Amino acid sequence: MFLKQLIVAVGLVLLCSSNTSYGQNYPEYPYPAEFGNPLGIDWKLSGTFGEPRGNHFHAGTDIKTNGAVGYKLYAVQDGYVARIKVSPYGYGNALYIAHPNGYTSVYAHMSEFNTQIDSLLKHYQYATQEFEQDIYLDSDKLKVKKGDIIGLSGNSGGSAGPHLHFELRESNSQFPINPLLFGYEVLDNKPPTINGIKVTSIPEGKSYYDVEGKRLDLLKGEKGYYLKDTLLLDKGAIAIGFHGYDQQTLTTNKNGIFRVEMFVNDERYFVWTMDKTSFDQGRYVNAFRDFYEQKYNRTIYNCFRLPGNYLDVYEYLVNDGFVKPNGNEVVKVNIEVWDFHQNKSKIELFVQAKNESATTAIDSNTTLVNYNQNVSVKKDGFAAYFPQGTFYDDVNMYYERRKNQSSSIYSDNHQLHNKLIPLHKSAVIQVDPINLPEKYKDKAVMMHKDFKNVEQVLTTFWKDNMVSARCKEVGTFYVKIDSLAPTINVLNYTEKTKTFRGDQIRLKISDNLAGIEHYKGFIDDQWVLFEYDAKRNALTYNFDKYCPKGEHNLKVLVTDGVGNVATKEISFVN
Repeated sequence: MFLKQLIVAVGLVLLCSSNTSYGQNYPEYPYPAEFGNPLGIDWKLSGTFGEPRGNHFHAGTDIKTNGAVGYKLYAVQDGYVARIKVSPYGYGNALYIAHPNGYTSVYAHMSEFNTQIDSLLKHYQYATQEFEQDIYLDSDKLKVKKGDIIGLSGNSGGSAGPHLHFELRESNSQFPINPLLFGYEVLDNKPPTINGIKVTSIPEGKSYYDVEGKRLDLLKGEKGYYLKDTLLLDKGAIAIGFHGYDQQTLTTNKNGIFRVEMFVNDERYFVWTMDKTSFDQGRYVNAFRDFYEQKYNRTIYNCFRLPGNYLDVYEYLVNDGFVKPNGNEVVKVNIEVWDFHQNKSKIELFVQAKNESATTAIDSNTTLVNYNQNVSVKKDGFAAYFPQGTFYDDVNMYYERRKNQSSSIYSDNHQLHNKLIPLHKSAVIQVDPINLPEKYKDKAVMMHKDFKNVEQVLTTFWKDNMVSARCKEVGTFYVKIDSLAPTINVLNYTEKTKTFRGDQIRLKISDNLAGIEHYKGFIDDQWVLFEYDAKRNALTYNFDKYCPKGEHNLKVLVTDGVGNVATKEISFVN
């Protein structure tokens, strides 16, 4: 209904309305303040640019839509639709508009596109018989004007709740830039909150991953956060991080930090700013913050750079941020934590490397892995290959093989390392199967279990007569069989009348192990567009011209990652 009633004039009126919040002027950044508001409401942020997420940095701002989908979205400047991307994951329904001033605006997690865009998308979907699309368009295909309604906000893809994920990128490089640098206004008078610090003393000859750090609470006074007493540490390089987040005035969301500066004995020592990022550097987030702590829902920002971390955000580094006291010197460390609107929190602590480092024997079950070399770990029935640049620092890699007692597992358990550490690149893992029936060879899957005992299946292949997979995590590896087809459940079918309730067909699909790889739906042997919502395991077909009134036959096929196929057929009346 909405798509037939788009009125550009409404968009222009809303676009010209001013926000009641406050922006921030950064004269050192040469970005134009000429873009309009992509929403007809003031900005309240549930996510800020550059904050650590999963295995990447957040590339835009998440603008709250009051917990609802369906807000009108507006082109922020003249331009043309350069890309339409539809996926059950990630950005979901996303639109990319290129502008003459050299920037591209991105609108993600949309629920609908406008009529013109949707018509073009449907053409591609039916021509390719695929729901997922990544369409690049020439500049003369779909032009837009500033204020044109381009669709509706939503919750599609990997979104955890209704909002607009909005980006501004350099068109040539596709590097995202902090949208607030373009003059967008957000009310913010709250300084960042600091929850504590983590301090790690690294002895000579050891790496960051060889030792355990200390998490410490801080006191809060009029001048900021501090430790009551001088912190006595083992001798060695000192790595410091802080646990914190930022909030804006009108929201309670725990968002990311904009800028960090660290001073040692009042000398500038370490600086980074979240003004611009690059997608191909996203995985360095696992060295930018404390990887171990993140797995336990604590974001600790590292105030140091590990040797295998080549992230570009660092503006100033002395000793890569590692504090190195001379003798028994007491060192003063100050950390300033800024949000975008120049609200600042301060941390002050005094550290002294006084204690002799405890000697640690090298475990005979470990292999030294150099972060800057290609390394192989080969054991009886197991192999792991780490390409150069997999690790951010050297690691004494632990390995243990254990007999498996489960009848559903067709190998021993192979534990790779005994600590939670990040991998920047994929390692190739290989496991010898045990008692694997020949008829199920093509159904074998590599399993990975992390340190929380969470199990996942990896995309599996055979190499050197071993079950093999690529994985970006350490943990325990073993082999299972997936011989069961996916399940298909019909949600809104009435057997008595042979009709579907409402104006759509709704199905739920799932798989026990290897995961959904592909699906297709047909009505009277004609392919029709089923939209896939991965987070709800839902397939939905909205009745259209390919299903006129009358009697029909529905056929749906769902395939999992090892080729098991499920089929559902239903006769129905529309």
